[in-house]
Amino acid sequence: MPEITLTTLILLCLAAAAAGWIDAVVGGGGLLLLPALLLGLPHVPAAHILGTNKAVAIVGTSGAAVTYVRKAPVQVGTAVRIGLMALAGSMTGAFFAAGISSDVLRPVIMVVLLGVAAFV
Repeated sequence: MPEITLTTLILLCLAAAAAGWIDAVVGGGGLLLLPALLLGLPHVPAAHILGTNKAVAIVGTSGAAVTYVRKAPVQVGTAVRIGLMALAGSMTGAFFAAGISSDVLRPVIMVVLLGVAAFV
C-alpha cells in the first residue's frame, strides 16, 4: 500500500472535522468526507473507503443516539426493529460494494453523491 503524505493526512483530517461539524449541525457530512477519501486515497479499494466513512458515521450517530435517549423517551421495540433493518441494509450494501471492482465503483459513488447533493 502506498504511503500517505503528511499533506494528504492533514487535508483528510480537516475534511473529517468539517464533516463532523456538518453532521452535528444539519447532517450529511458524508457528502464531504466520502469524496475527500476517494480523492485523497486513490489507491485504496473503494469498499475500504466506504467502510471507513461508515465507521465515522456510526461513531457520530451513536453519540447522537445516546444524547437523544437521555432527553426523550424511546420505544425500544421500534428502535430494535429499525436497527435490525439498518444492519441488514448495511450488510447488503457491504457485500455489493465488495463484489464490484473499484474502477467501476468509484465513478458510481461520485455520480450518486452528486445526485444526492443536488437533491439536498
